[in-house]
Amino acid sequence: MKTILTLIGIMVAAACWAVPGKGKNPEAVAQVAAGELTTANASWWGFDSEDATDALQGAIDSKAKKVIVPFMGEPWTVRPIMLRSHLELVFEPGVMVLAKKGEFKERWDCLFSIIEQSDITIRGSGTILRMRKEDYRNPPYPPKEEWKHVMKGEGARRILLEGLRMEGSGGDGIYFGSGSAHGSEDIVIRDCVAYDNHRQGISLTDVKNLLVENCTFTGTEGTGPSAGVDYEPDRPSQKLVNCVFRNCLFENNAGHGMFVRPHDFRSEESEPVSIRFENCIARMSQPGMGGDCGMCVRVPGDEGPEGTIEFINCLSENTGQAGANVYGVSVGNLKIRFVNCNWINSQGTAVVLNMHKPSAKGTGSIEFVNCSVYEEKTTPTVQVITLEGNDYGDDITGTITVRNTHGARLASEPRGVNVNLLVVDSITGATIGNTGPADVTGRTIKPANDLRAGDISGYDDEATFGELWETHDFIADLPKTWRFRLDFKDQGQKQEWGGPVYDKTQWQPIKIGEWWEPQGHHFDGIAWYRVAFDVPAEGAERDLALSFGAVDESAWIWLNNKQIGEHDIGDGGWDQRFEIPLGDAVKIGETNVLTVRVRDRGNYGGIWKSVKLVAAK
Repeated sequence: MKTILTLIGIMVAAACWAVPGKGKNPEAVAQVAAGELTTANASWWGFDSEDATDALQGAIDSKAKKVIVPFMGEPWTVRPIMLRSHLELVFEPGVMVLAKKGEFKERWDCLFSIIEQSDITIRGSGTILRMRKEDYRNPPYPPKEEWKHVMKGEGARRILLEGLRMEGSGGDGIYFGSGSAHGSEDIVIRDCVAYDNHRQGISLTDVKNLLVENCTFTGTEGTGPSAGVDYEPDRPSQKLVNCVFRNCLFENNAGHGMFVRPHDFRSEESEPVSIRFENCIARMSQPGMGGDCGMCVRVPGDEGPEGTIEFINCLSENTGQAGANVYGVSVGNLKIRFVNCNWINSQGTAVVLNMHKPSAKGTGSIEFVNCSVYEEKTTPTVQVITLEGNDYGDDITGTITVRNTHGARLASEPRGVNVNLLVVDSITGATIGNTGPADVTGRTIKPANDLRAGDISGYDDEATFGELWETHDFIADLPKTWRFRLDFKDQGQKQEWGGPVYDKTQWQPIKIGEWWEPQGHHFDGIAWYRVAFDVPAEGAERDLALSFGAVDESAWIWLNNKQIGEHDIGDGGWDQRFEIPLGDAVKIGETNVLTVRVRDRGNYGGIWKSVKLVAAK
């Protein structure tokens, strides 16, 4: 009898799930209320295309441990939504949650709010959470808008956000900070996109144990600082502890890419900070687009916090101002480290250290380890600005290698201030002093766009391709930064990762011209690379090919969704140049999409030399 009753219960539950249409399902709602169903469908509360707030909020407020938001063929248009503890909220593919027009008039009205709640998972498959940014800039809304976030957490704990696209806010795409009793803790944000937000892509004021990985923050513009990410606490009691951004892209933001500003922290009152960026990119798509600094730290002076801020394997490219800027009274107790970082084509001075007075405590420092600058300007490459008479010899250390045909230059204001920072001219090998440019006599000045991806890793690009020019003409270099995805289960071919449509949130930025292991991917197996590039009109009526300097170890190549070749000769192919004809797959004068499947059988792997578009003579 018990078995029969159980079967009947399952059948009833299944029937509830199968109810078609957009109307209410009171039977299923009652079962959720009674605890008989722990998974609920938000449409059971009655989907209304004009205003679906009651349905979505009703499902969230129910006893269901898991709430599924189904695709209804049109957006879930809602007023502000409040989330509760012990909830798994899952959006089906295709779902959009849209802020209702004319609502969100209160200053702190956000699309989703987590106020002193815990143990919440919000998961989507590229789910769009969209507000109405332009509306909030005009009456009847307040004259200054910066608090209408897409996702707000205050005093939130054990939160996972995954596969979400948060856009068009009147504030931040994502915000985490203090509640009434404590800050936010144990936050994971993975495979998300913050796009076209008003203040920041993401703001963090009081957070402990934060991991943000494989995310993109782009198109921020409105209230300053309009950064990709802004660490900016409001009071000394807040925390920025064990905060990590990994494999993230900060692109085309009006302000800084990565911005850390603990200006209200004090060493006597505040917990030491620990902030790290790993394998992150800050860039503008083209030089001259604007934007501020790629990596910016504003320290609050001698009374500022203890701790460490690190940039590891990070890249800044085409930024409107400096590639890196440390600005403040002094480094105080704070250690700031740049390790294996590259700054390319900064519109301002590549590295600016604006120090106002020496550290009274003497325990802080700014350190550069194996960092490089790539540019063609004649202005100083590295600049240290201090008050006259200050001595920073022990505070500013390390080495920056400058690849500039005009010479490397370290400028200091005033001249002759003592720093232990070494600026090395990559062409002459000379170590540059504090006040003058390197000798450029006898150099051949190359155009700015002649920097090769392979230059970054230090191999001899001319030796790799020298013989090729006997039979081929150079057309163009492919970009240095691609998209990248590990294929742990070798499922990419079956799922058509080389196809025309892909989920960008699953692909992270990577550089070619070096192996993937130094960029944080300690993996032997299969991975995929993807890049878009233009084929100039001069390639018409010519036999075009791609010349790969080397791929460790095997490669299969698709162009515009058509497989055009492979290079698979086993372990021996890891350092060999090879050419792949483009044939009729290429689009002349248009943007082409190139996808490369790479197999690494051991040790280092990846597209570790540059890739060139060439034409047979």
